[in-house]
Amino acid sequence: VARNPNFAKLAGGYLFPEIGRRRNAYLEENPEMASRIISLGIGDTTMPIPEHILSGLVDGATKLGTKEGYSGYGAAEGLEELRQ
Repeated sequence: VARNPNFAKLAGGYLFPEIGRRRNAYLEENPEMASRIISLGIGDTTMPIPEHILSGLVDGATKLGTKEGYSGYGAAEGLEELRQ
């Protein structure tokens, strides 16, 4: 199988480790900012998912399992009712 030559043009690395490296480098130079940075990285949870969020996820997933509730992919901009 021939390898697609465009693969060689891709920059190496997975996004989240790169974000972590940049955050750590910034904090080394600016330690006073540590309490002001909010990490949105993966696997960085400290508390269980709150019940109201969990029940919304379950309800939404359950609807997708029915013919009437299945919606397929939404618009790239998100749901209209959530953007208002």
